[in-house]
Amino acid sequence: GNQLGDSGAEVIGKVLLPHNTTLKELYVCQNSFSRNGKQHLLQGLIQNYFLEQLVIRNDSNRLVMEDRALQKEINYYLRLNRAGRRILREEDHDSTTNEKIPSVPTGLWAFIFAHISNEFNVLYYFIQAKPDLVSPNVCL
Repeated sequence: GNQLGDSGAEVIGKVLLPHNTTLKELYVCQNSFSRNGKQHLLQGLIQNYFLEQLVIRNDSNRLVMEDRALQKEINYYLRLNRAGRRILREEDHDSTTNEKIPSVPTGLWAFIFAHISNEFNVLYYFIQAKPDLVSPNVCL
């Protein structure tokens, strides 16, 4: 196995994840991450809109009770990313080409909401991020 430890998780969480736009899956198995190391990975994931799978397994492969809440939060952000959370970054710039990323046309949001409608907490996140899309004055 790897020996990244918490300092390796901190580097991944502070350097790799916030700036990465191409990595879709990351497997960091057989490392001795404590809760603190996993927290670093979560903080990086919160800033990353592209990673869709993050597998964290320690040697024991058991989650203690406080790790379950952390794993639940990690899974939440991974679900948001799989649902396309990156489209919420209106008028952003591509970090590699510095090209402007256009906003999503209003007419496409109905299709996006239909795609995520079975995951209520993900749908709620999107509506909270774009409340103007569900106001009575918006025509889709």
